[in-house]
Amino acid sequence: MDKIMSWCGEFSLLSTGNVADAALSLVHVMDPGIRALDVNMKSFGPAYTVECSGGNNLAIIQAVSSAPTGSVLIVNVHGYTQAGHVGDMLAKASQMRGIAGIVIDGACRDVDEVVRMRFPVFARGSNPHGTLKLKNGKINQPTECGGVIVNPGDLVFADASGVVVFAQLDAEVILDKAKAIAIREFEIVKQLRQGKAIIDILGLDKI
Repeated sequence: MDKIMSWCGEFSLLSTGNVADAALSLVHVMDPGIRALDVNMKSFGPAYTVECSGGNNLAIIQAVSSAPTGSVLIVNVHGYTQAGHVGDMLAKASQMRGIAGIVIDGACRDVDEVVRMRFPVFARGSNPHGTLKLKNGKINQPTECGGVIVNPGDLVFADASGVVVFAQLDAEVILDKAKAIAIREFEIVKQLRQGKAIIDILGLDKI
């Protein structure tokens, strides 16, 4: 967990774009339909997975009560957007337990309250309709979310640009490459401020 906390601090200084560019074969990007409720939301941590039928959120409630501190809840309700599976109460309960965020392939609700409490939620949409409480869910097992297979413990990094997932074993390699990309981008911005043209900076003027 100490290693993950260290990664959390370092990845939080980067963007999902840096990470996605760092290792295309190692980083999996979720469907862009799953988006942050607010552009300032950012989340990083090991996946704690939940899968249940659309319109049902009992397993999500159970997962909020059992997920380790610092984890990101990955919720697969199979893209169902006709009910709000996560609202302000579950977001507040997650926040108080130290959960780092929720990514749901489905809809949430109480968007204004969730944004106001600054708890990171990434969803396919919003819908004020309520849910049932059915015992047909799976917790902390491999699942699919946004077209990506997510295993418990995989690292999840999400911001306003999207959600990326990668194995913990690849974290160091990805982090080193992503940091190099971020430094390169910083240098490009410096040169732009000096009046240089982007095509010259990137060496594309001869193409």
